[in-house]
Amino acid sequence: MHVVLRRYRVRFGSIELMPRYARETLVPRLRQVPGFAGYYLVNGGDGLVASIGLFETAADAAAGDQIVAGWFRGDWPAFRAVSPELTSGEVMVAEQPRREAGSAREGR
Repeated sequence: MHVVLRRYRVRFGSIELMPRYARETLVPRLRQVPGFAGYYLVNGGDGLVASIGLFETAADAAAGDQIVAGWFRGDWPAFRAVSPELTSGEVMVAEQPRREAGSAREGR
């Protein structure tokens, strides 16, 4: 498993519009990347956003990173992020709680 983590500082007022736009335009593209395992867009507060992509291989992660970088740079011109920081690498520990069949949170 490989992760690509980018942090952005975005203009005031942009963060509220991000979730819907990401679901409509970014996530469908990421789902087409072989080895796509998940994507998270996190509101870090104070105009900070973390973009976290999970992929099976380093090559998959590189392809996903190109899509995410292009989305922030080109598909979203009204909300340009400034000074992104990139962290990319192999996931060393990945743990998730076990879910029982029929639990209320299943399927989210």
